[in-house]
Amino acid sequence: MTAEVAVFPSAELLVIGALAPSFPDYRFVTTLPATLPAVCARITRISGAARSVVLDQSVIDIDVFTGDYGTSDLASREIQSAMLSIRGKPQLIGVIASVNVVNGPRRLPDPNPALFRFNATYELHAHA
Repeated sequence: MTAEVAVFPSAELLVIGALAPSFPDYRFVTTLPATLPAVCARITRISGAARSVVLDQSVIDIDVFTGDYGTSDLASREIQSAMLSIRGKPQLIGVIASVNVVNGPRRLPDPNPALFRFNATYELHAHA
């Protein structure tokens, strides 16, 4: 008899579900919309793997896009604070067991010169 392994939750959707209630004025997406709201945060899994049958270990990027430097900087640091606070809080599709900051918020160039992009990278351990 073999034991069944639970399907791991989507890291991107898990993070969006955990962050969105705390930031009602921010739009959290996995793909940038054609028209950006005042603050748009794109969540993208960039790496990682299930290293056991219990935890999925993923690395995600959070890119914050706004029309000015100060708003992007502040929003990315507010999101970092929230990311470090969501550990262990059950979400609809799973639980984020731990969050580690790989790269803190920093400005990165964007092809659109009218946008200010701040990026941060996080490692998550999550389970169903």
